Amino acid sequence: HRFSGFSPGARLSAYAYPHGATVSCVAVISNALRNLGELATVVDETTTGNPTAVSLLDGATLSNKGPLDGVEAYSEWSGRADAANVLRFDFPESVTLAAIVLVGDRRVDAYSNPDTAAIELDGRRVASEAGIASRFPAEAGIVRLSFARSAGKQVRLTLGPTRAPRGKTPLLLLSEIRLEG
Repeated sequence: HRFSGFSPGARLSAYAYPHGATVSCVAVISNALRNLGELATVVDETTTGNPTAVSLLDGATLSNKGPLDGVEAYSEWSGRADAANVLRFDFPESVTLAAIVLVGDRRVDAYSNPDTAAIELDGRRVASEAGIASRFPAEAGIVRLSFARSAGKQVRLTLGPTRAPRGKTPLLLLSEIRLEG
């Protein structure tokens, strides 16, 4: 059985399968790394004042939630689908990072995930990858971009959108970004 409304990667306190059923799950091994994103602040440098940027670090991976009853809250970041998007993460002190994890849409036909990513730490390029949109469905919507451990106070993540199918409105959305160190 599956709890509806929870995306892959969401932590559940209870999960039940009937006796004798085959268990279908995803195991995440962190190698002693933890998400340091809670120590950072995030700024969308492409869309100044983007209120959805804070959702990237809040630990909530449910998507498609927006403001309700006058409360300004979002569950996913919405970037510009017509340009490269730059997100800046500032830490109060230097941290050592080894990976950035992007939580997006796991569906095979999704076109809202980024297709390129470039990671800079204190102005030094530490990783760059193209064609990542195809990894989201294969990796249950959770794409990990690993790099050699590097220390710094500021991360700049540049994300390039996926081309939308003909007749579809372009989108660029992420539910969460984890900064692992």
